[in-house]
Amino acid sequence: MNQTKILSEQDLFRNRVICIALAIAFVFSFLGSRLWYLQVIEHEEYQSYAEGNRIRLRPEPGLRGRILDRNGQILAENRPAYHLQMVWEDAPKPLLTLSKLSESFQWSLSELKEKSQYASRSPFKSIRLKSDLSTDQAAFLQTYSESFPGVTVEIQAARYYPHGKIAAHVLGYVGATNKRTEELPKNQKRSRSIDGKAGLEMTLNDFLTGLDGGRQVEVDHIGRELRTIPPTIASVPGNTIQLTIDLELQKVVESAMDNQTGAVLVMQPDSGEILAMASFPSYDPNWFVNGIDPNLWSELLNDEDRPLENKIVQGSYPPGSIFKLVTAYAALDQQLIDPTHRETCNGYFYVKGRKTPFKCWKSGGHGAVDLIEAIRGSCNIYFYQLAMEMGVDKLAHFAKLMMFGEKLDLGFASEKTGLIPDSEWKKATLNDRWYPGETPSVAIGQGFVSVTPIQLANFVNLIASGGVWHPPKLLRDQADSPSQPILDQRIVPPLLQGMVAVVNDPNGGTANIARIDGFTVAGKTGTAQIISHETRKNLTEEEKNLRKYQNHAWFAGFAPAEAPEISVLVLVEHGQGGGKAAAPVARKIMEFYHEHRYGQSVASSFNDQTVPFSWQLNNAFDQP
Repeated sequence: MNQTKILSEQDLFRNRVICIALAIAFVFSFLGSRLWYLQVIEHEEYQSYAEGNRIRLRPEPGLRGRILDRNGQILAENRPAYHLQMVWEDAPKPLLTLSKLSESFQWSLSELKEKSQYASRSPFKSIRLKSDLSTDQAAFLQTYSESFPGVTVEIQAARYYPHGKIAAHVLGYVGATNKRTEELPKNQKRSRSIDGKAGLEMTLNDFLTGLDGGRQVEVDHIGRELRTIPPTIASVPGNTIQLTIDLELQKVVESAMDNQTGAVLVMQPDSGEILAMASFPSYDPNWFVNGIDPNLWSELLNDEDRPLENKIVQGSYPPGSIFKLVTAYAALDQQLIDPTHRETCNGYFYVKGRKTPFKCWKSGGHGAVDLIEAIRGSCNIYFYQLAMEMGVDKLAHFAKLMMFGEKLDLGFASEKTGLIPDSEWKKATLNDRWYPGETPSVAIGQGFVSVTPIQLANFVNLIASGGVWHPPKLLRDQADSPSQPILDQRIVPPLLQGMVAVVNDPNGGTANIARIDGFTVAGKTGTAQIISHETRKNLTEEEKNLRKYQNHAWFAGFAPAEAPEISVLVLVEHGQGGGKAAAPVARKIMEFYHEHRYGQSVASSFNDQTVPFSWQLNNAFDQP
């Protein structure tokens, strides 16, 4: 009995030992399999976690290329910007770190918390809490880094425009890219985080963008860099661009406008190079570098003077009396007149079937005038008569020959074409025929006619260069496009003499105020109506004085007339009269050029001698 009991107890003990052994074996098998899973199957993931806790990747975007003026002065460059970064996992008490930052710099704690929420999505990845710290703020954080665990100050390049609003519409501005990371080139995922949004910054963005580099660094428990782990990949800066713009002349241009709105363009007629280009009002491209304030952005968008618009290529206006030179050329080319042809201006011009006569701007008229006198005094009646003899279609043909109504492709976005009307256009657009009573307005640059400032400057350059077209350009190293003869060089001299008379004739040209002693200026004024005479009659006296109803003022000219080196186009919006508002601006610019840029006198482009003011044109059309 006892023996049986002993055997039973031994069996029970053995079973218990086996159960315990199996349990131990199961536990160790589970632990072993789990260890194997972690070390083998999940090896790469956990290794990355470990590396992320110790190793940081510091990307180094390529610097954006600089933009220089024609003399090497900097127009756009890069400056160091200090950004506040935080790695959530490096801060033992991250919310406490945020509180300390808020208290130390009077920053909004809720804003810091909102930005830091993104940290949990990317472990051990830094997130930007503040951009563009002051040097004092950056120095404080660096000095007391122990008090802000997980926080680092990162230095990155930021776009910088040292001259503020100067040449803003030429340069444009930059902002955060609209493209997703996966859409960007592999070697530009950091460099392309900033893209050009306007001006040359946008059109030459690919040329200005650099190539990414980077390095790996080892950090301590609060994220401070300990050492760089080779290899290091150097970033490559973007290309430097040199413009044809003359910075000092550009400053004079922007000062000469004296807070008026409009546009100014200064060029070299014999090369097409643009020396200065400005649109008014302007803006500071630095406002956009780190994201523009929403209130300021709204203010710019809603400003009725359109500060964000580059009016040189995006503004479309009636050219006014400058267009009379187109009418004159067309009539000379068709041999309807010669420069001595006279018309009598008594102040009125009647068109059959139209009750109301067209008027000359000068009350009582100009009397009997020839072509040169008509240009000098800007006589409307003379050019009404020429247009009626030609018809609108012939006039439009010559205007299009001079590249009105088409883009000149200077390199800016949203360039307008303007409009040169003819009978076909009116039928297609308005489903109506062209009436003879609409033609006189076209002859003097009114009615349906509209042009951009670059088109009008391009036309004046054609006259200055003797009818040869030099495509406008902004880049110094841009390959010269072949020049093309556009106008008949035998017909240009009468236009030139008329323009010289406008400025220099002591009997009274419309732009005598632009005269400069020792520097013969040739020019033409224009006054472009905003509303018709009939509409103005229906306005109250108070409404008539409103700025928005005042005429635009133009002046276009070049100097020295004997061999032009510089051309200037000025548009003063609502300036009322070209001679009153635009010509004085042009004079300031040309005076600066004469004093600081103009060298020795050179021979005339029309003959080998200086062209005197009294130059006679009797034989101008007898040349072979």
